[in-house]
Amino acid sequence: MCLWAVHGIERLRRRRAERQARAWLLQLTSGRATTDDARAFRQWCHQATRHRIAFARTRDQWMRLNAAAGSRLTVPPHTVSHDDRCPPADADC
Repeated sequence: MCLWAVHGIERLRRRRAERQARAWLLQLTSGRATTDDARAFRQWCHQATRHRIAFARTRDQWMRLNAAAGSRLTVPPHTVSHDDRCPPADADC
């Protein structure tokens, strides 16, 4: 396979992971997340390092936006519990 094709496939995978990470952040902070959602989220995190990286970036971006907005973009109190967060991107799963 050509090198450019490999890079293109990886770029598509990263973009998909970023979209999924945004969806997970929205679901997990919506107040409607269930224990099944938390379990599925942890499984998703453990599927690929790019998932953990994408979620960490998405979460960090949300925090920066929140700070820039003067904390007006509050995260609901029923946000992800510590046990439901993705492990660090460099975690050994």
